[in-house]
Amino acid sequence: MDEKLQYRTMTFDRSSVNEDERTVDLSFSSEAPVMRRDGWEVLSHRAEDADFSFISSGQAPLLLGHDASTQIGSVQSASIVDGRGQATVRFSRSALGQEIYQDVLDGIRSSVSVGYSSHSRKLDGKQDDVNVYRYAWTPYEVSIVSLPLTPNFTSMFIFSLWIRAFIFS
Repeated sequence: MDEKLQYRTMTFDRSSVNEDERTVDLSFSSEAPVMRRDGWEVLSHRAEDADFSFISSGQAPLLLGHDASTQIGSVQSASIVDGRGQATVRFSRSALGQEIYQDVLDGIRSSVSVGYSSHSRKLDGKQDDVNVYRYAWTPYEVSIVSLPLTPNFTSMFIFSLWIRAFIFS
């Protein structure tokens, strides 16, 4: 379908921080619709539509701002819980990993984004007279981001309309 990586941004609750293990439990995705150029996108969290094999392998990176050259940790585990992508991430002890982790502890950084590709879509109705498509997808990385593009501070979750021209290979 679409080989370009796309992104969604969310926040996490600092109470999920385990300081001894340097880990944070977070949600990185949901089925909340996001407007794309051709209609509403819903990331399906049905087992047959969400390929979590890589993101849950222990090999997926925790990045800073979706920059593949700036790894600040790793995704320790990931799964679908109550219709959301949930992960436990561990921060690196590198200088940059320490810096970003401290910002998380201090409440300076609280936005998380997922990099993913979509594979196929099915028309799933209409919302406000615009087509809603349910996508099969694969998450590849989780990022700590500083500026979500569409903040909605009445909700714990923040979604962005980012579409990057980065092709995952």
